[in-house]
Amino acid sequence: FYIKHDRRAWFKDNPILGDSVFVATSDDCIHFKKHSEPLLVPNYFAIGDVNPDIYPNKTDGGFILSLSNWKVWKSNDLKNWQQRENLTTPKWWICTSYFKWNDWYYFSSCAWVWRSQKPIEDPSTKWTRLANQALHDGIRVPQIAPFKGRHIMVGFTPEPTGGSYAGELLVREVIQHPDGTLGTNWVEEMIPKTGQPLKLPVGASLGDAAAEGGTMRVSAPEGFAVGTLNDVPQNVRITMKVKPKAGTKHFGLCVRGQGDYKTGCELRFEPARGHVHFAPVTDGQKAKKPGNWMAIGGVTGIDKPFTLDLIVKDDLVDARIDNRRTIIARNYTRLSGDRLFFFVDHGEVTFEDIQVRPLLEE
Repeated sequence: FYIKHDRRAWFKDNPILGDSVFVATSDDCIHFKKHSEPLLVPNYFAIGDVNPDIYPNKTDGGFILSLSNWKVWKSNDLKNWQQRENLTTPKWWICTSYFKWNDWYYFSSCAWVWRSQKPIEDPSTKWTRLANQALHDGIRVPQIAPFKGRHIMVGFTPEPTGGSYAGELLVREVIQHPDGTLGTNWVEEMIPKTGQPLKLPVGASLGDAAAEGGTMRVSAPEGFAVGTLNDVPQNVRITMKVKPKAGTKHFGLCVRGQGDYKTGCELRFEPARGHVHFAPVTDGQKAKKPGNWMAIGGVTGIDKPFTLDLIVKDDLVDARIDNRRTIIARNYTRLSGDRLFFFVDHGEVTFEDIQVRPLLEE
């Protein structure tokens, strides 16, 4: 079920004004055929967005169609609809998804997530906002749905410079933890293909940093230290295992670096508060403004060894942390250096099994 979004992409030959609801059908949930006759003409002409969502009615059977809870309909055959009372969600939420997973019902809007143990149509349902908003990783207005035993989230990347609305299509796999909280991972079969690991020269260091084989150890108990690899291609996949020493304050990577840590795109970890962010380094100044580009919170386990996987492609930087959290940002400063920095601020970290592979052309 979809709408034409006349306010964002208006066509003068559109025969139905307003946010009419249309149908697209598929035999495999991948390839869809759009049908031109409207299913519903709700006569919505307000400024705010509305989006159609279809839910199974767990209480009375059949289906529920909600237009951002502005108006709600019910049907037994997905063709004939009668208006019904509103749902238990907040009155106005757009770009929503609703699904049941094991013992929990989840409701999301623009990647913000609530959960309940009762279905959405039950008037007594109370929704609790998840403290750990793991889906909010930089993806824009995603939709989430079960797919062949998995839960897939599809949205788009941050807008490119000069763009008006939306970037590239972005797909994640949602994971569920035993306590019912959620996380995100890359979709394994969609990871870009790469060449063989590169043998990169070790560059000059700042402070106590030493490289041997595929390992970089960086130590700065009372300050800031940096290890460097040179001649890194622009579009790469970088993988490693990160082992922070107990009590380390800040650490991370800086890609597309130049000079003596003069510029770059920094991925910074702060274990004490479970904080991770992408931010630019400019004119030799560390990225002090948290989340200048994108930040995520509630990231547990980064005070212990974890795996780190990073894809740098064109002006996008995308990371997955221990196969359970992701974060993506757009490199708005167009950084283009060829150095990979490993940094530590008050502490010590060993980066092991470092592999840098060039992305292959599609």
